[in-house]
Amino acid sequence: MRLVANLPTGTSGDVVWTHGAAELLVHTEDVKLACASGAVTVSVPVSCDQVPAGATVTVPFAVGSDRRTAGLVMSSFSRPVGPDAVTTLWSEALMAFAWETVLLLAQRLCGAVGHDAAGRPLVPASIGAEPGVLILQPMARNELSRAVQDRT
Repeated sequence: MRLVANLPTGTSGDVVWTHGAAELLVHTEDVKLACASGAVTVSVPVSCDQVPAGATVTVPFAVGSDRRTAGLVMSSFSRPVGPDAVTTLWSEALMAFAWETVLLLAQRLCGAVGHDAAGRPLVPASIGAEPGVLILQPMARNELSRAVQDRT
């Protein structure tokens, strides 16, 4: 979560998002990921003036499962689940944060599994879930990505 929130090592896991005069305190160190069959849910603890006691906003993503692969397709609702005072203004930011969190986790885990013939970390080919289990299929980068990377 720290990488997604762009927080340096050794600093607090709390980050304040601003939008005009509005602010949202996001507790990145307490973000949780839960898996069910074909679903990944990211729970993001937040607080603001309208919800001073704090609340948890959940962002569910439909993904593949053990029996039904879906590649890297992750779909969600147009609004996360949480207090209207938070989700009315912060839906897009919270959904983007949750999506990038799942994607970066998948990239990091696949990269930790191994490397391709050119020595680059493996990347996710698919994301799925079963109860309590995140399912990732690592793969080598395809020739197209190597050609583009070689030109840059």
